[in-house]
Amino acid sequence: MITRVDPLLARAWSTLGSELISQAIRSNVSQSDLQVILHSLPHNAPLLPAFHDVLTGIWRYDFGNPARETLAIGAHTFPEVERLLDALVCAYERMTTHDFRHWNTRLWESSQHQSMLEELAPILCLQSDVGVTPNVTGKSSGGSSAHDIDWELDIPSFHEKRFLLEVKLRHGDLSAHLEEIVASASGLVHAPRTDPDNFFANIAHKFENNNPCDVLQGAWVATWIKPERSAINTAFNRLPECVHFVLIVPPGVRQRSAYLLSRDSPDVSRTQILEIFGLHHDPSLLFESEDDTY
Repeated sequence: MITRVDPLLARAWSTLGSELISQAIRSNVSQSDLQVILHSLPHNAPLLPAFHDVLTGIWRYDFGNPARETLAIGAHTFPEVERLLDALVCAYERMTTHDFRHWNTRLWESSQHQSMLEELAPILCLQSDVGVTPNVTGKSSGGSSAHDIDWELDIPSFHEKRFLLEVKLRHGDLSAHLEEIVASASGLVHAPRTDPDNFFANIAHKFENNNPCDVLQGAWVATWIKPERSAINTAFNRLPECVHFVLIVPPGVRQRSAYLLSRDSPDVSRTQILEIFGLHHDPSLLFESEDDTY
């Protein structure tokens, strides 16, 4: 079995197909749904190496590109089998056949794998009565060219009001921070630094300049490293007004908390946004820059 996994990280070995079946049994996925999902996988996907992570006790599999090939590869590089199953079941149950096939095709592109898994993270947080439509068409702030927005949510309590959500996964800051640690001769490194412009890149241009009383629109941003609070708050306030809110979350888990940035408007209810996803606001997901090195 050819794999990038360091043998010291693995308590046991298996294949992705075997572990998806085992996880489906533990998660009470119906046999009919499981068969459809297994048949939707690329022919070589069930044979991908899977391993029981000795550090966390979680089954993971070897697929997708790490943030930068020069980095040392650790357990965090490899996605969790349970997370993949959750995303596949969610996509199959929530999407039309056409949309599921489109998402599933992109999922198995190595460079897109982690991002496509994260795209389902906010949907997994929703109540079953919230309808979802993927890849809805918006317009740029200039109103000239069309852009796909990841999700439109049909929220019963919103009535005619629309809810648009763009999903982003950010890992570049973690890559840069790890490389600084490796390169440090003294053992002292700067506190993690987030480039605010990159953090909020490719979000605002997706949205029209809608009034939040008619269309509430914002982003779900998953990041591998805690951003610095003041820099992120300042950068959010510089974004065009068409971005009504941003939820900042850690990637790869079923979320229970988020750091919420939002506009100061009576039509942008922080409580309502958090309740839609079953989240609570957690200030600890960002850090205060008190000491420049550690």
